[in-house]
Amino acid sequence: MLQNVFLKGKFCPSEFICTNQGTIRHAIPFYRKFDTRTKSRLLGKPFVEGFCTEYVMPQDVFVGFCENEFLKLNRKKVTDMYHIMKRDDTFQTDEIRTDKPINYFDSLEIIHEDDDLLVVSKPENVPVHSTSRYLKNNLIHILKKEYSRYHPTMLPEEDLYPLHRLDRRTSGVLLLGKKKSVAGEFSSMLRSHQVGKQYLALVNGICNYDPHEVFKVDFPIMAVDPLHGVFRAIHSEESKEYVRAHYNDGDKPLDWNDAKHAETLFQVLHKDYKNNRTILLCQPITGRTHQIRVHLIAIGHGIVGEHSENYNKDEWIDMAHQSWKWKLEKLIKHGFGSKALIEEAINEKIHNATFQKPPSLGLFSIRYRYKNQIFECSIYRPEWMQDYSYSDIYYNMKHSELYTMMDNPSLANNMEND
Repeated sequence: MLQNVFLKGKFCPSEFICTNQGTIRHAIPFYRKFDTRTKSRLLGKPFVEGFCTEYVMPQDVFVGFCENEFLKLNRKKVTDMYHIMKRDDTFQTDEIRTDKPINYFDSLEIIHEDDDLLVVSKPENVPVHSTSRYLKNNLIHILKKEYSRYHPTMLPEEDLYPLHRLDRRTSGVLLLGKKKSVAGEFSSMLRSHQVGKQYLALVNGICNYDPHEVFKVDFPIMAVDPLHGVFRAIHSEESKEYVRAHYNDGDKPLDWNDAKHAETLFQVLHKDYKNNRTILLCQPITGRTHQIRVHLIAIGHGIVGEHSENYNKDEWIDMAHQSWKWKLEKLIKHGFGSKALIEEAINEKIHNATFQKPPSLGLFSIRYRYKNQIFECSIYRPEWMQDYSYSDIYYNMKHSELYTMMDNPSLANNMEND
């Protein structure tokens, strides 16, 4: 069994390149063949319409992909781009992929490991699992390839199962199951409130709450723009008016009954008057998406480093179109599988491009309670904490009422019922 140790090394050194003075990690561009079943939302649509809408591809690029057989339908050259998509249709795509960059890291805190669990401190700006934008630049991929090299008897070859959500920009405790059955058991315990978690949050403004008291926010939360992951607390007529003005585009009438019950407990740990910021200990009682962030925004203390919710759809579509055009041009020039294309992609997409490291998000998953065990980050520190005395923050946290509540769930339950 391992307990709170630092694993050091260049994780997957053959797969990445660093830029920005060694702070940003880029996956080396790679080829990928996709074999995709027709999604239900594409059924009954012409192939060209459904594919171009789903994958944000210009129609002239779609024609080029089909003519050069980088895109096939049912493993054959596309002869009818207006073929009506059916449930048993599949399409095959040959692509060169360039993952989005992440923060570089050369050490990883192993909080705990046994036959069922691997608990780590996830670095900030590193996604947990593979998505279309992070096929290799994700923690699960890196762990599966590298961790067994250090401890070959401890990590099985089958998949690791993230037991809970932890956003890309949020750092801290992450529980991974080594067996699928562990994930199922965890989900069951989560639904019955037998799992506890606490976060440290650095927020804007000075919270005018007594540091010796726990306070509760219980505003209902509503997905006001599910496509782009925007959630809002619905707690007053003013909040409803804001949502109507910014998110109700008329496609679907707003129903305030869609707002779901949510409760979060907070306690002030430190007031930074110089920078007009506050550090809070946070414990979500319910498990709504972005719950802590939404509740903090609702009380006027948004998390430091939080992204703006402004979203420019036209800019996003233009970027996607340019990316597809670049891929088609290079695939025609070099051919699928060419080393020359990889080298050209490295130069154009990494060395000759400009990157900016995202600001540190002031949210840190510091503790998790599961099966009467407490898993706590004791070595890893997020970047935003470098401006503060961690020993002072930790002392205040250890002596706070809310910290004690997670060790004794009945206290939190009493607070929940107040």
